Amino acid sequence: MTALSLDEAPAQLKEDAREFWLHGEASDPECGDLWLLSWNGEALSLAVVGSVYPGFVRAWPVTIQPPALSDVAVELPCQLFNSPLTLWPHMETGLGMHLLDRKIDHVLSSRQVGLLRRFAFENDPPPLPLIQGSAKGVTTADKDGIIRMFGQLCFIEWPENRLGEAILAREVLAAKGRTAEDVATALGLETAEAFAIWTGQKAVDALSAQRLCSLLELPLEEVLKAPNGPEVRELQRPEHKMALSQLAKLRGTTESQSRNAAREEFTLAARSTGSSRALSSKVRSAIERLLEDQ
Repeated sequence: MTALSLDEAPAQLKEDAREFWLHGEASDPECGDLWLLSWNGEALSLAVVGSVYPGFVRAWPVTIQPPALSDVAVELPCQLFNSPLTLWPHMETGLGMHLLDRKIDHVLSSRQVGLLRRFAFENDPPPLPLIQGSAKGVTTADKDGIIRMFGQLCFIEWPENRLGEAILAREVLAAKGRTAEDVATALGLETAEAFAIWTGQKAVDALSAQRLCSLLELPLEEVLKAPNGPEVRELQRPEHKMALSQLAKLRGTTESQSRNAAREEFTLAARSTGSSRALSSKVRSAIERLLEDQ
């Protein structure tokens, strides 16, 4: 099966489309878009978006090769490739928005997306030509690999409820009558730093989590929660993907860690309410500050 790269266009791509592959388009995803997926600086797969939700999409895997003789797949025309691609209509999966790296093309109408689902789930006629399998197509082992990979991709989440990424579940403390001052005392912190933890601006590290669990007599999973502020949804947008990947590469960290750093940089900076455009600008500025420090 053809391996994909973020830095090298596949041989099947038309010559005049190669430069576009390397940069793509970082717009918000829409139903029918063909995207290249990535995580931690590694190209993972091509996928067509079937539905868009806050923070995630549902998408079908797409391969450059045709299926094997016994498999069912449909022909996906894409003007950037020399030959049609292969879309696997029975493998639709939920994927975090943070996996969308670059938009390659818009390949399906909303009507075709709906008909494709009816083909997959209700056995209606397909809206695209069925592909005649090939002895040189995607092997059973490769197909099983696609299924496993997409099954794993749906579990790549950001942010998660884990140490160094999770924030304080303040409502749990408040329900027990605890205040920011109690947190400051338990953690031995100055008021400003304790307030940053109390308000969820700063993630909770292992030592702080241990002390908080002792204070509240509660397990870790009840004391912490994954961040869910508006900056999280903003950081999940593909617009910021390339800069966050660059930050991870410069720092020698994972993509999750670069996203955590950007979230903290944003939340600890002075903020004011504003439109989504203002939020996007503030998040971009936070990432740029981190890049300038490298």
